[in-house]
Amino acid sequence: MSYIDEIYEVWQIVFQNICEKKGQSFANLWFKDLKINSFTNNTVVFSSDSEFKYSQLKENHLPLLENEFSHFMPCKVDIVFTGTSTRAENITDSIMSEEQKKPNISRRVPLLL
Repeated sequence: MSYIDEIYEVWQIVFQNICEKKGQSFANLWFKDLKINSFTNNTVVFSSDSEFKYSQLKENHLPLLENEFSHFMPCKVDIVFTGTSTRAENITDSIMSEEQKKPNISRRVPLLL
């Protein structure tokens, strides 16, 4: 069994504990869609599905995760979240490109009544 498999099993237990302590709805909202990207040097890297969720997890729920992991790991585990900023930047760039394709109408046409 690889380290990532083991950390995935620990993550399942941590998630269940969060469900029991904070409620299923809370756990599903904030943690269900997290994906483990890697586990190296005692650091678990999670990715989230939205920039908003990424920021909220980092700002408000990081201590909860660190505490829960500490119950099942032999050493302190650091938790890192990766957001979707690259994807968001690509979407913004795409929108800007579309805006640049639109004709520039700088002259207003008066309304005829």
